[in-house]
Amino acid sequence: MATFTLALATLGMRMYCNFKRLRKPGCDDGTIIIATICSLIQLILNTLFLHHGLGRHVVYLTPHQIIQSYKFSQLVIFPFIFCTVITKISIAFMVLRLTQEQWMRYCMFALIASLVIVNGGCVVILFTYCRPYYASWDITVTGERCWSGRVLAVASSVQGVWSIATDLICTSTPLMLIWKVQMSISQKIATTILIGFGLVTTGCSVGRCVYYATTKFSQDQTCKRFF
Repeated sequence: MATFTLALATLGMRMYCNFKRLRKPGCDDGTIIIATICSLIQLILNTLFLHHGLGRHVVYLTPHQIIQSYKFSQLVIFPFIFCTVITKISIAFMVLRLTQEQWMRYCMFALIASLVIVNGGCVVILFTYCRPYYASWDITVTGERCWSGRVLAVASSVQGVWSIATDLICTSTPLMLIWKVQMSISQKIATTILIGFGLVTTGCSVGRCVYYATTKFSQDQTCKRFF
């Protein structure tokens, strides 16, 4: 909640500058607003997940709580994917506004396309993993048809590795452009430090990949999967 409040504050300042002062809003502003909305949806679903059982052992939950907690643990994945992807697309749009170099523009369009393809593929796999879809969390469903867990593992690995790569691209590319812009050294250093915080996201992506690659999940999903 604290980080989301900080995100709202920085978004508000950005919108004020681009819409009110500069009067030059762009696609990067629109996409970052959409990404923030996705982040809000993710926060709401995480709160519902917490309400229904996140952090508690399955043995202490009712069947209804188990189903609901599993459901929200599945649903929260989608706004998470959309939020991260749209944020990176917003950065790509920002780079497109800052440069007219053709090779850089082609790279940004390729980045946007790859983000849509890789993460769109993951969303499709998640939606079609079980038939009916709600069988992936409803333990009372019988006769369900689900793919092998290896499909999810491979999709998660591909998405995770590409997420790390695009995190590095989205952090390093603006840094290169900033030092070509006419501004004081102190402003360039301050901007570099701020953009450098994007490496925290890269670290989180690396940690997520390592965690899911090395962890053997127990049946106590509401507790031991996250703690």
